[in-house]
Formats: sequence, structure tokens, C-alpha cells
Amino acid sequence: MIFISSPRVCVSLSLSLTLSFFFSLTHQPTHMSEDLPSSWVTPHVASAFPLRHEIRTSRGEHVTLERIVYETEGASRDAVPLSSRALSQLLALIDANLGPMYRQHGRAIYPAIPKPKPPHHTLAPTSWHPHKTREMQTPGLVYVTYHDTRDPDRTPLAFVSLLLTHEPELARRAKVLYLYEIHVAHVMQGLGLGTWLLCGGVDATLRALRRAMRPGDFHGLELTVFSGNERALKLYRERLQMSLAPWSPQDCNEAKHPRPKITASQHLTRRRTRARTYTFITEDETEAIDGTAAAPRIRPVYYVLTWPGCP
Repeated sequence: MIFISSPRVCVSLSLSLTLSFFFSLTHQPTHMSEDLPSSWVTPHVASAFPLRHEIRTSRGEHVTLERIVYETEGASRDAVPLSSRALSQLLALIDANLGPMYRQHGRAIYPAIPKPKPPHHTLAPTSWHPHKTREMQTPGLVYVTYHDTRDPDRTPLAFVSLLLTHEPELARRAKVLYLYEIHVAHVMQGLGLGTWLLCGGVDATLRALRRAMRPGDFHGLELTVFSGNERALKLYRERLQMSLAPWSPQDCNEAKHPRPKITASQHLTRRRTRARTYTFITEDETEAIDGTAAAPRIRPVYYVLTWPGCP
């Protein structure tokens, strides 16, 4: 994701990591990270994610989910082109799950969105849709979707989108599989489907890519997650033991660090980790143990997480 930020990012790391992180925030790379074509990923995805998956709903109903693999670069042996209809269906699922967060933080991600006019403080419901749609058509993206076999419209009930890209924060030749999106429809949430997607298909794809590359070239999964998405964070950090990347925006505490000063935007043209400034959110003051007002916690809009695979 791409965000406005402060040059004075508060980090609770060792001195060496702090200096390294500060260097990465203040030195713009001379070129964008290189995304690899979908042909690097699609064959592994087709082998890793099963064609069908049986799931039992909370009502005891057995549902058979069927897989479709889409590519933004066109058709291949293992995938079909991402159609405008499929794109609209996927966007609708993203909106259903994260629409309020995109309305609140949309301008931090997509700075071309006009500011809301007073007295409104959030964006219009669909103002971020065109920007998200363009992002979803990034060349090299591979989508794995699952729909109910009984549904003639093939409405996605769950999907992931993946992109193999270079990660210069790690090493010159480092590559990561970037998880752009993972979504499960409300009707299917709480059934373990998200965990199954990650520890099943995504994990198997990571292992296949690691075997296919030279030792040390592949560094696992990377993703960004809204700091307010508590449900996702619990899954990622606690259950799957994902790690906060050293170059991720960090939480701050005004009792120990000065409030970050928001500077002029230095937005880049792509999402993911290439931003060099970050937007921070100040939470409401809370009461300290002694009854006095505690300094508010300051957190970034999003975190960057990394993951080698299921433990």
C-alpha cells in the first residue's frame, strides 16, 4: 500500500535496524521493484490450490466450492483472462469486507481521490473503486477464486490475489510472493476458509516457488494489512505467526516519542512497500493505571508483514 508519512517514524527496534529503517525511509530507490510475469506463478498455483473444496456451513449444509484461476495478462494453460465481470464481482467482495476502511483511509492509499467536502470526513462510498480497479489489473497478478458449484453466476465466496515481485528491502536478488488480497464472503466467515487458503494453497505455492528458485533468492510471502483490521491481524500475527517487516511502519507512543509530523506526500505509482512516508492514526486518549489521562497510542494506517509459510 502507498501512504503519506512522517520522516520521524517511531520504531522499537535495535539500533542497527533503526538506522537501516531510517535509511530506507529517506533514500528513494532509483527504480521501482520489478514484478515478474504471471507465468512464474500460475503453474504452481494450479497445482497448489485444489480444483474443488468441500465445506460445511454453520447450518450444517455441505457446500462444494470450485476453483477458477484468473490472470491479468491473458489466458494460459492453467488460467483464464480476468474478465470485467469477474473484476466487478471481486471488487464487490472487497467492498463488502473492507469498504469502511477504504472510505476512511482511501486518500492515503490513492492520493488522486478528491478530499471530502465538510462536514463529511470520509469518502463517498464508491470514490475509491476506480483506483482499486486499476490496481487489481496490475500485470502479473494471479487470482484464485472459489464459488459455489450451484451458482450459475460463479460469484466468488473466497479469493486470493498473488504477485511475484522483487523486494529490494531484503537483498538485490530477493523475491517475494506478494499477497495483494485475501477475502472470504461474510456467509463463509468463521468456517476456517481463510486459514485453509493460507495454510493450504498459499503455503504450497510458497514451497513450490522456493524449490524452483536458487537457494536464497526466494523469501516467502509479504502483505500489507490495515492496522484497524483486528480480525485479520489476530489470524496473521497470533495463529500464523507472521512477522512485522523491519521496514514496516511501527506503532508509536507519545509518552516516549514525539508525535510524527506529517510531511508533504511522496507517493509512488505502485502499491505495496515502496512508499517512503506514512500516515499515522492517533487513537483516543485512555486512562492510565493511576487514573490520569494516558498519552494516546499512535499507529500507522497499515503494517507490512512477512511469512515463510505455515509453522
